[in-house]
Amino acid sequence: MRVHRLIYRLDFQQPNFEIINSPGTVMKILSEMGERYWPDFKDDSANRRVITTNIDKDNGEFRQITVEPTALIIAFESVEGVHIESLDTNETLGTLFKGIQSVITTFGLNDIQRAGIRFSVLNSVGEKFQKLNTVFSKMYESQLQGIISDRLGSINDIGLAFDGESSDKLKYHCKLGPYSVSEAAKFFSATTATKMEENGSTANLIIDLDLFEEKFALTVNAHKWTKMPTRKANQLTSEIAAYVMQRI
Repeated sequence: MRVHRLIYRLDFQQPNFEIINSPGTVMKILSEMGERYWPDFKDDSANRRVITTNIDKDNGEFRQITVEPTALIIAFESVEGVHIESLDTNETLGTLFKGIQSVITTFGLNDIQRAGIRFSVLNSVGEKFQKLNTVFSKMYESQLQGIISDRLGSINDIGLAFDGESSDKLKYHCKLGPYSVSEAAKFFSATTATKMEENGSTANLIIDLDLFEEKFALTVNAHKWTKMPTRKANQLTSEIAAYVMQRI
């Protein structure tokens, strides 16, 4: 299973006014990651935030860090994808987390309203999109599908969505369904989607999983916090792929 998009977002319980007054400090911290990561910065003063973006069109890779008074955000996309088992040791992601950890430490950003990590995982289960669409259609009663199609038109795509919370207070939102490379623009940035279409991705199953925790004190570094959600994502996505395969 490969992760093709990862978003990590840290929302603070209160706005941090030092970040508002110190965009130069934020840029200095992130610039220490090296020009290879951030060739330039955008000081979005009107919205009181700093945005760093690096787009590699040739390889279809996108990475971005956003620092604002109320949140820190990492966005990472890759056409090739990163094996979910390798996320903890991936050099690029490790550097991104090291950068925002420096911001967290410098500004004392420990009182958290919400911390979340979202994985968009693609997989090939040995059948084409239309066949997989039939598998998911069988998970719904035909009468329900009939009501929708009669009122809205033919159903061309179908999936599942789940929301809940585990015993360790980690909440989740999970969506899964058939995937076609022609749909790439629905899920990924223009750079990544275009490259996927050019390469003709054979993936036909997408699992979009958001795992998050609310209202707590961050007592470990940001990267370490992601380890448990990543383990859960790894186990879940593997089991879902196996489940779908059994029904083809």
